[in-house]
Amino acid sequence: MSKRDPRDAVKRPEELSAEERGAREPVFDAFDEGVAPGGLRSKTDIKLLILYLLEQQEQPVPVRIISDVITDQELANYFEAMDAISELKEDGNLEVVSLDGQDALSITQPGSDAVAFVEEDLPRSVRSRALETVRRFVRLDRHARENAVEITPSGDGFNVCFSLNTGDTKLMELNMYVVSRDQAELLKNNYLEDPTHLYSSILTALMLD
Repeated sequence: MSKRDPRDAVKRPEELSAEERGAREPVFDAFDEGVAPGGLRSKTDIKLLILYLLEQQEQPVPVRIISDVITDQELANYFEAMDAISELKEDGNLEVVSLDGQDALSITQPGSDAVAFVEEDLPRSVRSRALETVRRFVRLDRHARENAVEITPSGDGFNVCFSLNTGDTKLMELNMYVVSRDQAELLKNNYLEDPTHLYSSILTALMLD
């Protein structure tokens, strides 16, 4: 069975016949529930965005991060994005690999060829927002895997335990008490943005003469 390519649904202006140039209309064939103004409403564009994001990364990206990026920025409908991933996998444009026990997406050569051909057809604002968000989410995911943060109930509040590790060496372990789950989650998220910043700040303060 022949493989479908995301490029099949996209033609450059110079590839269109005179009749096609006059008649071509934007194709909005994707559900738009949960999509912000300026988001993607074309199945082909959703596929291209996914391939573009994977092409820009040095390593495979967990499936949940791709879906989280798309929903966080309201770039496309969640179910349309999941369908796009399934079709891209079926067509050989991406593959699912294991990354630290997670299902992750890796772009194939046909996928790279496709996105190189039509990358500029995606709105620049969509590309930049999605790329910035996926890089941030990938960084947070890496920090979360390398540095443990545990939130446990304690009395009327919660105890948050931060651990900073390098290899088998634990550089820091810090416990803090907060009065609500929201505060605990805020501490966790801010810590995971840049764990070494907290460690460096504490170390600098303690090393003052």
